[in-house]
Amino acid sequence: TLSLENAAGLTGTVSNFEVGDTIDLLDTSVSSFTFDGSTLTLATNSGTYAYRFAGVQSGTELNVSDDGHGGTAISLSLLVQQSASIVPDAGVEGSLVAQDTTQQQTTLASHG
Repeated sequence: TLSLENAAGLTGTVSNFEVGDTIDLLDTSVSSFTFDGSTLTLATNSGTYAYRFAGVQSGTELNVSDDGHGGTAISLSLLVQQSASIVPDAGVEGSLVAQDTTQQQTTLASHG
């Protein structure tokens, strides 16, 4: 966690920002934000702040939320992924399984 008392104190480009990392803008309340994939723009009562992010991991989304102490927490989370079941019981533990050349009916199940 990077805690900043002054939201203007974060300059340059944020890189290697990963799921589990947090930037906490102490005493800065955000009314709205936008993220275009590389620039996070925050609207606050004291002005607008823009932060550059490089190499944001695909399959993630940027979160901007109340930190519970009058400030704002910026973090990443994984996007919800859909799971699918294809050919149940297709393998045998501890051994190689030859490729099955017969046609199988594929069933995709979405779990919400």
